[in-house]
Amino acid sequence: MTAYSTGAAGTDLLRGAAHLLRTPLGVILGMATTLRDYDARFTSEQRVAYLGEVLTAAEELRLAVDGMSLLSRLVSGTLAFNPTVTPLAALLAEAATTLAGVWGADGSMQRRVDDGTARVDGQRLSQALEAVARAFQPGPATVLALSGGQDPALELGPLMPRAPGDDIEAMLRVPLDQAAAADWTGRLTGWSLLLARYLTEGQGAYLSALAVRDGVIFRIDLPGTPS
Repeated sequence: MTAYSTGAAGTDLLRGAAHLLRTPLGVILGMATTLRDYDARFTSEQRVAYLGEVLTAAEELRLAVDGMSLLSRLVSGTLAFNPTVTPLAALLAEAATTLAGVWGADGSMQRRVDDGTARVDGQRLSQALEAVARAFQPGPATVLALSGGQDPALELGPLMPRAPGDDIEAMLRVPLDQAAAADWTGRLTGWSLLLARYLTEGQGAYLSALAVRDGVIFRIDLPGTPS
């Protein structure tokens, strides 16, 4: 088993996490206070709508906490990687299941896979894809593909960012040991891509993105297996 860590400052991560969690927490507190203090003013339908917003914010908060917890373990070097030689078809099936768990019925996509294997930690690869899926949504022409050969790779896209405006390619180029990387944690796209980078690079893979007309195509170059 191997562990992976970088020089990212824990204080920078903590500051970004606090900013990230503040928004959904503010929604929960605001809605709960309104319902407590002005309950008599609302119809049953309005109460259900407000509670729906509270639940949505609570789920967003839970996901952020889970993601930041995993990210902190990666930064501290306490999360282990266990790469094994895995058929690409098995990786494709696990990846599709992971993405469907995030996107639900809206996540239908085409699938393509070659014969071959890759030496990866399937659990960590799935966690990386889940992080990407939290910040991006699929379009009608989204494809999940795994190519084989000496240099196997996974491609996913085009995807649309849930928070447009971030420089995604820049986020994937900045060295992880710079403070700028930790600063991303204050934004949905930032912490998701930072987590995905740690989870891929920690096992010798490489995450990149290509902007296209319909969104962004992500590519993960996977470690091959000796012939």
